[in-house]
Amino acid sequence: MPINEVTDHDAIDELKSPIGHNDVSEEEKETFNAHLLDARAHDETIRQSLGSHPWALLWVTYGVWIVACCSFDNNAGGTVLGIPKFREDFGYFFEGDYILVAAWQVSTHTMLLLGEMKRLILFSLL
Repeated sequence: MPINEVTDHDAIDELKSPIGHNDVSEEEKETFNAHLLDARAHDETIRQSLGSHPWALLWVTYGVWIVACCSFDNNAGGTVLGIPKFREDFGYFFEGDYILVAAWQVSTHTMLLLGEMKRLILFSLL
């Protein structure tokens, strides 16, 4: 039975008035259906919920991927500038240590920022 369509006639019959009125208002039916759907969703296992809500799983995976990508790039860019071999290859020796030219540092951080802005704009359009 689809989870969004509840037709439990016995349970709806319990809503009937004890005085003998067989009329159950639409509002009472909707309230009952909402409670029944909530109970069914609460009783689902993780595997059942993933199978019955694939779009929710897709969007959560997408969101986690975006956060991971945006966070990783900034950390990776800053880390590369601190690698001694990178400083040795692209910097110059000064007072016992290799130093990067300021242009390298600025350009690296600027490109990372521009890449993140482009990525966020692209992802927001999806």
